[in-house]
Amino acid sequence: MLSSSITPSTIHTFYDTALQELVATLGRITESYKELHPDTELRGRALEDAATDFFRLKNINAILDAITEKQADLADLASRIIAHTKFDPAIFVPPTPEEIYSVHPGSGKGMELKKIIPRLETLIYILEHDLDTPLEEVGEIVSGATMDSMMREHPYVRVLLPTHERIVYLCNEEGNATFVFSSDIVSDSLPLTTLDVTDKKTYKELIRQNPTQGTVIRYHANTWRDHMIHSLTEPFSPNVHTDEGIETKKSHQTQRRSDFETVPQKKDGWESASSLSLRDALPGGSKTIKEYVEQFRAGHPEWFERQKNKTKIGEHYHPDLVALIIEHFTAIPQKKDGWESRSLLQGMLFAGRESIKKFAEQFRTEHPEWFERQKNKTQTAEYYHPDLVTKITEHFTAIPQKRDGWESASSLSAMLSVASKTTKEYVEQFRAGHPEWFEVQKPNGRGGTAEHYHPELVEIIKQKFPMRTKGSNE
Repeated sequence: MLSSSITPSTIHTFYDTALQELVATLGRITESYKELHPDTELRGRALEDAATDFFRLKNINAILDAITEKQADLADLASRIIAHTKFDPAIFVPPTPEEIYSVHPGSGKGMELKKIIPRLETLIYILEHDLDTPLEEVGEIVSGATMDSMMREHPYVRVLLPTHERIVYLCNEEGNATFVFSSDIVSDSLPLTTLDVTDKKTYKELIRQNPTQGTVIRYHANTWRDHMIHSLTEPFSPNVHTDEGIETKKSHQTQRRSDFETVPQKKDGWESASSLSLRDALPGGSKTIKEYVEQFRAGHPEWFERQKNKTKIGEHYHPDLVALIIEHFTAIPQKKDGWESRSLLQGMLFAGRESIKKFAEQFRTEHPEWFERQKNKTQTAEYYHPDLVTKITEHFTAIPQKRDGWESASSLSAMLSVASKTTKEYVEQFRAGHPEWFEVQKPNGRGGTAEHYHPELVEIIKQKFPMRTKGSNE
């Protein structure tokens, strides 16, 4: 038992089980000793010590004490995580149409409660016990919100890990994958606040297009822990399925181990772009910081050096350059009252970020003063003047909510297992004759706006594409 590893499925029972097994073992040893020494008058701890000495198991009581101590530490872990966690009213990793419209087979006895898998506790345990990263070095733990229309009852949580240059999104409810990103993925074009409210489908596409920037960890009790440790300590890479690919990967790992031994340890006062972006909460993201420092490279090459932290190698900046970076980014004005970013408006109005941007752009030439780069606690972003916020709000609140019986190409895709593109191409033949069958509406329970189809057109689509079974595994 003691040689096995704690996993999300055992974290709440691991040490209890270990203690029970060890106590039982100690009982058997004691009974065997009494059978061999029937005249002994020893009792209690003295008898146990004599038995363990006789059978040359002198450390068994020390192990018992260690397990008891670990039990207390683990019991304290949940309360420490709660104290470290903040709340954000945004819905992190919002549901996709597939999640809203999918119906999972059950027992037929009503709604079945989903299991709770303590992924967050396990992640923090891994950090503290496997990766020497105490909770105090975790940049931030933020819990998102949920809403009544979501099938998911528990929120996604975002964990910033500056030491490992990672951003983790996880949910403790079964059926929800864990997403791990490199902190380099955060940029002006993809700020952290936007990454927070990006859905799973987009996450997966982002990782597909940028396989060195993130990974998806689907839950399997025996492998989740190993996959999580690997994603925090090794560079991301596409899956390899061929013998040649496996050998190439092994070769790269050997080379990385060799590099790790020769590269110097991180020096006091030196920082990487990721650590500045996450731990020191500098706005703009590591990509923006990297772009800013390039102007100093030719004149001060000594300000740039590859160094290693506990788990990885990366370029670090001299304290003088760190001071310039902090001075530059802290000079950006704080968010002003009444000004809002696209990401925040997206959450407020349940409107697509790009749709908001497209609508706002029509006012840029006439009112450039309505657009200004400002910073919140963690990121810089373009913010809109209160007058422009009013116009955006009026425009998007005027768009009607999804009407009963109307469906979008995406919702039909989930219901019928037909590609959205196929549906969109098929319905075009009806647009000229029945323009009233097409209307932009706001899907219930998710952000964005989309063209929806009248119930009569929905029936025609269903007849054209009979329903097929579709499933997923996360």
